[in-house]
Amino acid sequence: MEKKATIRDVARIAGVSIATVSYVINGRMNKRIPDVTRKKVMQAVNFLNYSPNPFAVGFFANHAHNIAVRTSADSCFLQEAETVFFLNSFNGAVENNNYSLSYLPDKAPRKLTAEVCVCFNLSRAEFYALGDENFIPLVALDCVINDPIFYQVTPDFAKIKAAADAHFNSAYTYVAVTPANAEFRQSILAVFPNA
Repeated sequence: MEKKATIRDVARIAGVSIATVSYVINGRMNKRIPDVTRKKVMQAVNFLNYSPNPFAVGFFANHAHNIAVRTSADSCFLQEAETVFFLNSFNGAVENNNYSLSYLPDKAPRKLTAEVCVCFNLSRAEFYALGDENFIPLVALDCVINDPIFYQVTPDFAKIKAAADAHFNSAYTYVAVTPANAEFRQSILAVFPNA
């Protein structure tokens, strides 16, 4: 059985004192806490799935059983088409678990009314701007963030290359729309230099 996260775990992950965590999650205003510290605590809370009863009641009451999907402001037509394909594929699993799925075409970082946000092909700057506005789990999909606070799902390009090498058994070119996320683009080029 998985051990439930404690306030000490949150403090350790956020790099702050237990008192600071308590002030942040209880919304006490009698102690001045910098915004950057408050954000680190809330991200650690989400990362560990820590939810003391008063916090859980107040926080999750504002969020419907909804999963939001965001894409980059720099998405082109083909990337938007890929997003629609992803939404159609993902929607069945979402509905089977009694959640709803919403695609947010507005690209500005803003407060979301969702329990989680799937960030599809966002640049690092866009991802962190969205994270600074929302204290919900963010999932980086097809974007490289490499931050232990956030979830990240990326293809295994070495495995894709091995399968393509075996399938084609001759020269081929990997073709993709240029990703908004520079780190993701580099992970493609590291395996497929002529992409």
